[in-house]
Amino acid sequence: MNTNRSLASFMLHKALACYFLSAVFVFGAMLVFFFENQKDIQSEEARMYGSFIARKLQNVSATSLSDLVSHIDKMGGAAQSHEFNIGVATKSTETLWLNKPDAATSQPLREWSENISNVQLGIITVTVSAPLTPVYDAVFSKALSYLAILTAQLFLLWGLFKFLVVRFLRRAIQTLSRDLEVLNLKNPTPLAGDPILSGFSEYRRILVDINRVITSLVLSRNQVEKMNEQLEEKVREKTLSLEEKNETLVKLNQHLSTLANTDSLTQVYNRTRFDLLFRENVAVSQRRQTTLSLLLIDLDDFKKVNDRYGHQIGDQVLKHVAQSLTETLGKNGILARWGGEEFAVLLPYFDEQRARGMAEILRQSIDTAYFEDQKIHITLSVGVAMLLADETGNQLLNRADVALYEAKESGRNRVVIAKHALQKQLTFEDLSDPR
Repeated sequence: MNTNRSLASFMLHKALACYFLSAVFVFGAMLVFFFENQKDIQSEEARMYGSFIARKLQNVSATSLSDLVSHIDKMGGAAQSHEFNIGVATKSTETLWLNKPDAATSQPLREWSENISNVQLGIITVTVSAPLTPVYDAVFSKALSYLAILTAQLFLLWGLFKFLVVRFLRRAIQTLSRDLEVLNLKNPTPLAGDPILSGFSEYRRILVDINRVITSLVLSRNQVEKMNEQLEEKVREKTLSLEEKNETLVKLNQHLSTLANTDSLTQVYNRTRFDLLFRENVAVSQRRQTTLSLLLIDLDDFKKVNDRYGHQIGDQVLKHVAQSLTETLGKNGILARWGGEEFAVLLPYFDEQRARGMAEILRQSIDTAYFEDQKIHITLSVGVAMLLADETGNQLLNRADVALYEAKESGRNRVVIAKHALQKQLTFEDLSDPR
């Protein structure tokens, strides 16, 4: 199906087709009427011609049909005609025709026509026959003239329709299309249409229907926009509510994470979080073959602080010691409360010498500080151990713990390096003393 057809062209073709069929029917009926009329005229002429011949033969005495035919021949142009054929007959004889059959054909000339006029003269019958060929020629000539008229009318009508009707319809459609293109659905105005075409009721009905549809579309659009606004408002409210709930949930999760991983008093990692980080760092060190050191720290004689100043002051001292260690350590390691007054420090990528130096810095930072209003002085004992190639995490912890015990037994406020297998524990002072 052709979707690019023009409505005006379609109507033009349909109108011309209908006119052509109607004209063919009318012209056909006129040709039939003309043919019958020509036959009637020819029959009337044949009858009149036969009567004329009969009157001429009334006073002729003849003994035979041959004598009558001979007499007709003698009548010359008055009796002979190229349009008619004359024959005479009696009741007992067949018709004898004046014009003989053509030698080139086997058919007699009397079969040229069905238009036969008989005139009775006593026992003699005069028959006049007329050929139909002139009638057919006249009908054919008339048909050609009708065809020429029909062709001329079709071209004339095509031109008129093309100039008037097609142009008229195209103008109407283009006007509606242009008005619809510039239509503003937010603030629509009724379509006025073409001022000339508005005088026709059908065109006005189409405009009314189009304006009704536009009004319905505008109402529907306004309803949809209102619903969208309401929906957007609800979505916005829900989004805000969800954001608030998510923010609250994030804060709760952060708080839970803090409670789960942080010591509530000192605000450093607790033992549970430290154990997890310790296993992860040991695994990374063994897989990548990097160095890892561990410091175990104990506050010397911290029980005396609790006994002398009370547990509340003791808790404050613990809190401030943890803050001081955190500030001194910075991003170099991971600090955690090991339990009671003990702390643990993980030093990734630190070998034994660097770990010993960091332990000494931490010890000195606490040794030179005084805490709380009472100017409480605290010292540290530190055990240092580096993860060996064939060592497990538990073995590293045990060596660091032994080193811490050795530091406390050898006088406190010192750093002791964990010995390797079957080696003596060395304090920082021992390593510094060349003896």
